[in-house]
Amino acid sequence: MTASTSTSGSPRARRKVCSPHTPSSSPRPAGCPQVARGPVPAPGLCLGASELHFPDISTERGRGSSGVPGPAPPASVSRNLPVMIWIYGGGFLVGSSQGANFLSNYLYDGEEIATRGNVIVVSFNYRVGPLGFLSTGDSNLPGNYGLRDQHMAIAWVKRNIAAFGGDPDNITIFGESAGGATDVWGTLSPYNKGLIKRAISQSGVALCPWAIQKNPLFWATKIAEKVGCPLNDTGRMARCLKITDPHALTLAYKMPLAGMEYPMLHYLGFIPVVDGDFLPSDPINLYANAADIDYIAGTNDMDGHVFASVEMPAINKDKRAITEEDFYKMVSGFTITKGPRGANATFDFYTKPWAKDSSQENMKKTVVHLETDILFLMPTEIAVAQHKTNAKSAKTYSYLFSQPSRMPTYPPLCHPAGLPAPRQDCLQCHDRLLDQLCQNWVRRR
Repeated sequence: MTASTSTSGSPRARRKVCSPHTPSSSPRPAGCPQVARGPVPAPGLCLGASELHFPDISTERGRGSSGVPGPAPPASVSRNLPVMIWIYGGGFLVGSSQGANFLSNYLYDGEEIATRGNVIVVSFNYRVGPLGFLSTGDSNLPGNYGLRDQHMAIAWVKRNIAAFGGDPDNITIFGESAGGATDVWGTLSPYNKGLIKRAISQSGVALCPWAIQKNPLFWATKIAEKVGCPLNDTGRMARCLKITDPHALTLAYKMPLAGMEYPMLHYLGFIPVVDGDFLPSDPINLYANAADIDYIAGTNDMDGHVFASVEMPAINKDKRAITEEDFYKMVSGFTITKGPRGANATFDFYTKPWAKDSSQENMKKTVVHLETDILFLMPTEIAVAQHKTNAKSAKTYSYLFSQPSRMPTYPPLCHPAGLPAPRQDCLQCHDRLLDQLCQNWVRRR
């Protein structure tokens, strides 16, 4: 593999990157290597090309990287259309640009929003898990490879989108969960200076406690031990890890989903790190870099349910009860750095309403509210405040999505509730509020 250099979108020193892999002529899966819903990794290499959707126009390859041809494009296309780049979530551990397939409709199909908003929607794949975020905490393996993938994709769009009818000076990045958090990282990194005009974060910002790794060497050592690499020298460890089979590295980490002593966020090992380069400092210190980028951030009313249901499965079961002891243990896990005093104060604050209503329904909602506040709502409010404080020409907006879903699930506004249905025929008339919200995002100002 030969090496070349790139400075696309970067004010920093030239950095070596690999030459592009020769594309396969046969159909291939689009996702990067990752652990599926079990110990088996998703197939495919990180070779998926960007998928572009045009209003009233289909790409020649159709959706995704399936290789199935779509309708032929028209002789001419619109010019200077706004561009929206979608960044998927998945806890920095799983995900792909297409998303899950529901009844032959991909969750992240950009056709509807492209057509209704008269914009170009672009999606791409980025490395996740150990391949995307393993770091030794020093220059041997600095980490943030998934974020660099995102930067390269955004820079490519900036350089080339005019050829597809897009306006390179009107690019909005938007994402959900980990994708929302990396939206913020994208606006804060000096590498993306001048590439982005607007950003939208749904249920995730860079200040979320699950979006920044404070002890990357701990997790790198765990992976190195499992694949038989040296443990006591990060240089030797890095050289060994670089020649280890990527699927073996991916399988070396498995997120525990039961029997956890602490809340799940403590087990998210491979997430962004402050590397002194792509992310030069803690995110709270970098908001001046986003002073000219318009920003929208928000949460769903019960975003924390996705974590709470794993840590306390009883909240989803009518015949299983939770106790004050269960809740206190959870609170202690979140306030571990504050000690017993912090745990007691937090417990008293959240359980005060139980004096009037100690029903299981109310207690279970309290669990979800705690996780929503700590993992999503409070970090988002701080992020919005930081952006507003540092903004020069940029506008700052926030939202709280509280329209109950009509899907028969508890709770009505869990973590992915802010994602639009991929096709309009999936929606009832009373469920089109979210569609209208998305249309508002893409309107020209």
